[in-house]
Amino acid sequence: MKRTLIPFMALALAVAGCSGKKAAEPGPGAATTETAKTAAESQVASHEMPKDQMHSQAMAMNREIHLDDSVRAAWSGIRVKVEDAKSDSSQSYDIPIGATQALGDTGLTLQVKAFVPDFTMGSDGITTRSAQPNNPGAEVVITEKGKPDFDGWLFSKMPDIHPFSHERYRVTLVAGIPTAK
Repeated sequence: MKRTLIPFMALALAVAGCSGKKAAEPGPGAATTETAKTAAESQVASHEMPKDQMHSQAMAMNREIHLDDSVRAAWSGIRVKVEDAKSDSSQSYDIPIGATQALGDTGLTLQVKAFVPDFTMGSDGITTRSAQPNNPGAEVVITEKGKPDFDGWLFSKMPDIHPFSHERYRVTLVAGIPTAK
């Protein structure tokens, strides 16, 4: 009986957690010990992983970037936008690949490590599907007052995926800057 009760309670807890409603109390004759509840809660918790942890693990596995020299040569930098929630203003900055630049008087600096015009990630690492900016991504390091605050990817078409988290400033990738011909 206990073996079938734990998965049932785990399912009930998971459904209650998703719906925002409290799980129904067990019926007459059901085991209601704290041990059974704790085991069920542990089982549910073990199947969930915080989004930041999933992102960290995924990025740790596939960080090597493979780009053809012609693709690298086609892009000289990136344009980012910094939005200030306090003053409701924004400013754009053009930053060369490999450079580090202060973002106005925000106390933030941004280093551009790489730009991938058509980002894709696979078992062999990170590459581009084409030289066209179909899914632009930039690997950046953002520091605040000299302390590293963010080391990851910004995506122009999906700015809410792995965003730079800050209470006042939002930094987003606008586009890649093509090399002048």
